[in-house]
Amino acid sequence: TPLDELGQRFRNAHLVACSTEGEIEGAQVFEDAIVATSICFQHTQVQVAQVRIIPGRSNHEAGVQLAELMARPMLAHLFVISSAVDCELGELTRCLTRTLPRHVALTGGVASAVCVHGRPLGNALVAVGFYGYRLRVGYGALEGEDSLRSEGLHGPGSHSPALAIVTSTAGGQAPTERAKEEARSVRALLGPTVALTGFCAQANVSPFLTSPRQTTVTTLREE
Repeated sequence: TPLDELGQRFRNAHLVACSTEGEIEGAQVFEDAIVATSICFQHTQVQVAQVRIIPGRSNHEAGVQLAELMARPMLAHLFVISSAVDCELGELTRCLTRTLPRHVALTGGVASAVCVHGRPLGNALVAVGFYGYRLRVGYGALEGEDSLRSEGLHGPGSHSPALAIVTSTAGGQAPTERAKEEARSVRALLGPTVALTGFCAQANVSPFLTSPRQTTVTTLREE
């Protein structure tokens, strides 16, 4: 399978994948495809953990367990993907935000399925943690075609990000067309040199969300 091929090619990498309604690469959005993004850091470490969400139990327990698994010195960012049908996103986000140190950025999305190293995980939370003092994380929510409500996002210039991850919640009859417009807007706002990737999620995790249906952007840059 394509995931097996990626695992063979990047043997030392953490391989995390999820199902989507559309795959974002650059300013393009694809359907029935796989978009792979590889990230290599000089001064940043990465850790992956997963927690099962048991139907009928509080999401608070899963959130606390996940935060405890990822609690290590120099944690800068937590990117969370949920494949849990019973996940109450607001409760989960509040729990993680309260449990994690205040400086830790929290973003992510909800997918119908998620895989870690080629192994599918049902009803689970998967977190990718980034650790290091030299990692600069920005995040924001797309508000219209030309504005981002953001924290730490930089446009073209010396502090522009190396990578932007878009978690689009484009719905309706033409989700890929709306996601294309959003990707182009993000590219215009952040500049042409940023590597743009992402996916169409069912809902999003972000400190700025007034609605889980709002598209979010996460940027990474190592100094």
